[in-house]
Amino acid sequence: MNQFDIMDFGAAGDGVTDDAVPIQRAADACADSGGKRVLIPSGRTVLAGSFELRSRVDFHVAEGATLLSATDIEAFPRHVFSGSEEAEKRL
Repeated sequence: MNQFDIMDFGAAGDGVTDDAVPIQRAADACADSGGKRVLIPSGRTVLAGSFELRSRVDFHVAEGATLLSATDIEAFPRHVFSGSEEAEKRL
């Protein structure tokens, strides 16, 4: 199985650092190779803002791993919030 561990793409996995860029690198590499699995490995807490999954990518959070959403609105592209009055006020 082609498996792309986000840690191999520079993720900190510390629950503090925004790991969206390493996740995106892993997802892109996975898709470019024909697809399979992007993995957040067990024992890691990953914080991430926006990232885009592509076709043929199975995004897998292993048992014992946690994926947290960034809470800073700046971690997400503006179009994600289009149509939301609350978000538009903060942008």
